[in-house]
Amino acid sequence: MGPAPSDTASGDIANFKEYIKHTHFSQAEAKHLNEVFLTVSPDGRTITKEIFQQILSLQPGLFADRIFLVFDRNRDGYLDFGEFLLGLSTFSNRGTIDEKLRFSFKIYDFDGDGTIDEDELCRILIASLADENMSEEEVKQSVGAMFREADENCDGRINFDEYRTLMLKHPSVLRQMKERDQQMEEVQAMMDAELGYNEEEIAMQLEQMQSGQLIPMQEMMVEGQ
Repeated sequence: MGPAPSDTASGDIANFKEYIKHTHFSQAEAKHLNEVFLTVSPDGRTITKEIFQQILSLQPGLFADRIFLVFDRNRDGYLDFGEFLLGLSTFSNRGTIDEKLRFSFKIYDFDGDGTIDEDELCRILIASLADENMSEEEVKQSVGAMFREADENCDGRINFDEYRTLMLKHPSVLRQMKERDQQMEEVQAMMDAELGYNEEEIAMQLEQMQSGQLIPMQEMMVEGQ
């Protein structure tokens, strides 16, 4: 798989074959996903943030907004099929650990400067842990502990290399990614079946991609309670 298209690329549905080269999907798998995409696309070209959140069973809020923005490479407020395909490829069982970690890193990096500060991390974790019976103060204390462990050069920010080192120290992160891969294997098995596939079944499987499985730091904090 070569480097992904630039973040300003349009990813027009008519040109999705070019995007396949930058994913872990075969042409047949991408074709099936395209058909699923078209069933939920109001204009036959794009989907809105609201439709995207429904597909991935995400509750509206800051965390869901951040996931959508990472998918939305050209920042136009919609997802075309190319953007949708590239994002799903990251979550497939063929996606590498680094791809998954880079995606989650971008969720935390609000200003897009390639680093995470404590305020950015607190904002997303407070939003995503709302149902985990953790108070805002507990989240802030946990974030402080994470920064002390991860910020190797003591500059008050975590770059991707520091983030990756921290995540891979914790078995819960790797277990989380393995569970995510198993879910995508079920989706791909349906797409690969010689007898065809059922759009409703694939959509149901996609909806089972629970939001908590996309952010490793959330898993670490819940486990540490």
